[in-house]
Amino acid sequence: MRRALAIAIAIGVGSLGLAALGGCTLLDPFETVPLKPPPGAHDTRMRVGICYDTLKSSPEQLLVAAQDQCGKNMTPVREDTDYGLKTLDVCPMLLPGRATFICQPHQ
Repeated sequence: MRRALAIAIAIGVGSLGLAALGGCTLLDPFETVPLKPPPGAHDTRMRVGICYDTLKSSPEQLLVAAQDQCGKNMTPVREDTDYGLKTLDVCPMLLPGRATFICQPHQ
């Protein structure tokens, strides 16, 4: 049991080290699965989901993360946000918010 715990801790520390080398911190917003459109909406626009820290992440950080996922010539428009237990299947406990953006072409 102790050996398994030591291995899990070592893997976690190694992952944090890799994130730090990549210029990311553990609590930076990152891409996840977006909320689905309502049933019957037939909305085919591209959607992106962003996990984020509801206390530390700014709206600007979320917009930058969404823009990175939408790509050039697209504008992310925030559609919805969900929090807490509903997001734990797609976001870690430290980042309990999920924002969903719709990617729209520049006009």
